[in-house]
Amino acid sequence: MNIIKIGTRKSLLALKQAELVKNALEKIGVFSEIIKIESSGDKIQNKPLWEIGGKGLFCKELDKALINKECDIAVHSAKDMETELAVGTEIFATLPRQDVSDVFISKYTIENIPSGSVIGTCSLRRKSQILNIRDDLVIKSIRGNVETRLKKIEQGEFDATFLAMAGLNRLGINADKWQKLSEFDFIPSSGQGTIAIQGLKTNIKIKQLLQKINDKNSFLQLSYERSFLSGVNGDCKTPVGAYAYIKTDGTVLLHTFYGDEFGKSVDKQIKIVKSSKDCYKLGEQIKLKS
Repeated sequence: MNIIKIGTRKSLLALKQAELVKNALEKIGVFSEIIKIESSGDKIQNKPLWEIGGKGLFCKELDKALINKECDIAVHSAKDMETELAVGTEIFATLPRQDVSDVFISKYTIENIPSGSVIGTCSLRRKSQILNIRDDLVIKSIRGNVETRLKKIEQGEFDATFLAMAGLNRLGINADKWQKLSEFDFIPSSGQGTIAIQGLKTNIKIKQLLQKINDKNSFLQLSYERSFLSGVNGDCKTPVGAYAYIKTDGTVLLHTFYGDEFGKSVDKQIKIVKSSKDCYKLGEQIKLKS
């Protein structure tokens, strides 16, 4: 087989994730090269995602590169992928999942941060959940990569922000000084901590090849969480989260969050699910109640 071209965004975290896929392929004797692609989401940093087109801004250039066969596969943080993938593409495989939790980046904890403190986040999921816990905090928009957000906290532009533990781990940033939030209490985004590998449905050979590096548990979790997201018709304009927890006996517990932007009305559930169809139906039911 020819060298596989891996499409990825240009951010440091995206490149780290592409390298993990490259290394996994090398372990099975397949060589690859990384193709760096700048996304609209990386270019536009002064507005919240939900105001300028949503998660698709991180994916559309990669989708275009796939469809035009400029790359063979595209590597994503699964949480950044749109609910509906580009026509003719699918998720071929996932690597083993990292820590799914959020981290509260501040010298304070959520419980003791002073009233009126400014929290930087563009995620409506995070905004809804923290305001449900602490409605006396002020939420303001923050954009930028991990390094930029940490710098804004250090410079005092914000009193706190949130980052995914998986991203910090992959960048080698020690998070011990910050508050790690339980994934069972503060529900993560669907796919959080998961590296997803996307390709063209017609590229059967590469799809079969990637099964050799696919982590079945991670893939199952992502399928369940994305099915719930689809059922609830969720996107970056929706305060929604999902985490499919696999118990040691194989039972899957789907932890879900659905709320309003200001955390006044929230629906948190834990359900035993046996298929993606179960997850989709649960999403539909929650959407109908809202």
